[in-house]
Amino acid sequence: MSATTVSPESFVDQCTVDIKVEPHDEHPQAMKFVIVHATHSDHGGVGSLTALKINRRQLRGDFIMVMDDESQELSDFATTLFDDMGHLKPEFMEHEHQKGSGVWGHELDSGVLLYILSVDVQQARTTQY
Repeated sequence: MSATTVSPESFVDQCTVDIKVEPHDEHPQAMKFVIVHATHSDHGGVGSLTALKINRRQLRGDFIMVMDDESQELSDFATTLFDDMGHLKPEFMEHEHQKGSGVWGHELDSGVLLYILSVDVQQARTTQY
């Protein structure tokens, strides 16, 4: 019996996605957990993703403090890249070496951040293609 090969596009077309948004316990207006589950119609669970949606404007200058309280990982992320207001530090736009290719700019100063906390892909799916 030979295995049937399914194209990645066909496989994705047969998947459904469930997205759930849950408010953060301490900062429900500023932060929300986003949980995504992908399921294939024949093969069941494909994978999941958990992220933290962060509305910096709602934190009103407490961005670094709130990230520090949340976890060491988020604290490191926030203090490395952003100031207390959640604006990208100027060196990542202006410094000769730290700006890299120069693609980051002031557009990162507004809007929400989506920080990916975890991605889980079922082992069978990582080796299928």
